[in-house]
Amino acid sequence: MSNCFRFRGRKGSTTALFEVMSRANHSCLPNARMVGDGHPAMLMTTTYVNSQEEIFLSYGGWETGFTEQPFHQRQRHLLDNWGFFCRCSRCQEEEALQIKPDVTQISAGFAA
Repeated sequence: MSNCFRFRGRKGSTTALFEVMSRANHSCLPNARMVGDGHPAMLMTTTYVNSQEEIFLSYGGWETGFTEQPFHQRQRHLLDNWGFFCRCSRCQEEEALQIKPDVTQISAGFAA
């Protein structure tokens, strides 16, 4: 299974499927982005990537503000558009923080 890319150019928008680049997985902390208008298009890393480290893109787009959205909005967008819940390191961390009990409320209940 591969992912296609959407491009907006001078003549409207189009989609493209690339043999290698379309196999990049999603992360809400991407380390690469697609550059170009499809003629040609390239993957460009946005942080240092070690040898054997996986390349991740944001399926929500680079210039859309997707990665700045709150956890639940990103999850809803990915589920509605790509059919999955994100389990990247950022989402796992944010999810854990959201369901973590408030220790001050728990300890206050014991003080009574």
